[in-house]
Amino acid sequence: LVDANSLTLAGANIDGTLAATAESLAVNAPIFTGGDIEFTATTGAVIVDAQLQADNGYIDIDAGQQVDINASIRAANLVEVTAGDRIDMDSTVVTSLTSDIRFTAGDNVSLGFLNANNGSIEVTSSNGAITDSNLDSNNLLANSVVVTAASGIGSADDLEISTRSISVENQGVSDSSINISHSNLPGSDPLKIQRLVNVGDITLFSDGSIEINPETGGINAGYGQGEVNLTIAGNITGVGPIPSGQDSNGILNADITGAGGELRAVGGTFGEFGRPLVVNFSGEGSIVALTSYSSSQFLIGPGDISTTGALVNPELLNLGGELLVEVETLDEIDPAIFTDIRNYLYDDVSIRLPSDQLYDDEKEEEKEY
Repeated sequence: LVDANSLTLAGANIDGTLAATAESLAVNAPIFTGGDIEFTATTGAVIVDAQLQADNGYIDIDAGQQVDINASIRAANLVEVTAGDRIDMDSTVVTSLTSDIRFTAGDNVSLGFLNANNGSIEVTSSNGAITDSNLDSNNLLANSVVVTAASGIGSADDLEISTRSISVENQGVSDSSINISHSNLPGSDPLKIQRLVNVGDITLFSDGSIEINPETGGINAGYGQGEVNLTIAGNITGVGPIPSGQDSNGILNADITGAGGELRAVGGTFGEFGRPLVVNFSGEGSIVALTSYSSSQFLIGPGDISTTGALVNPELLNLGGELLVEVETLDEIDPAIFTDIRNYLYDDVSIRLPSDQLYDDEKEEEKEY
């Protein structure tokens, strides 16, 4: 079907492919096909107010302006939606049964529920934000998820995502943030974080564990730019070589980079034996975990990091910063786990260590006096 002006489709049920092109296009009654569905609005909008279903094919919607999705879209194969302006979904559902879903817009994208349980999802807003339009219901379900925006991802209301692997990037326009709430797919723990990057704040909740890959971007809110706040039910671990290169902003390609924040492994460990995590904060931060591992774990910038939980054999390497270990009483400190402590600081009073906890060279220095 080709129309030079606007075209309204009042329903169809055909065995083959349905292709329609017009300046603008609207669907106001259900359309079912045995093949593909291809809708193109050359200069205007595509408005979907009734169900689209391609039982054995793909669905491709392309609009010069916006795409409004107010009814369910379901395809056996790929679902691709492209808009020169924005993509607006209400709380409806877009499903690919065996393949992927791709949404690409020049401006804002509002999401209902995209379901590609057997494939991947990519959502891109070149110059706008990606927002949640179905409140606390799931927004994205797929084996892997890639989300890219300019001015916010879940800034006003968290994006709810169920996936095994995630890559998310926001340009941080207008101090915008990334806010994600993750729930595990069966057998997918830990969530593999390939890239979680913003020039601004990052907040992530997960009901499982997470694994950070610094070689593909890690978790990075911008050194001195945004805070990183993680609340993870299980473990927070890293993969690949331990980051160690340095520049004026501290550690290159650290596992976690930002201005500060709170890193909580509520029911698990922060880092693991043999693969400590590297945190590069320009300001203050805290780590809350049952156990924090291990040598070279806290390679940090000039900021201060406090820890809550057991510290296992740390070999603390700072770049002009300090590690603050919060304790209630001096009796809680086991000197055997520290490699080089000269003084305690208690109520702003510096207390010299007992002689049996001094190094031999320090004892010799005392004898000289």
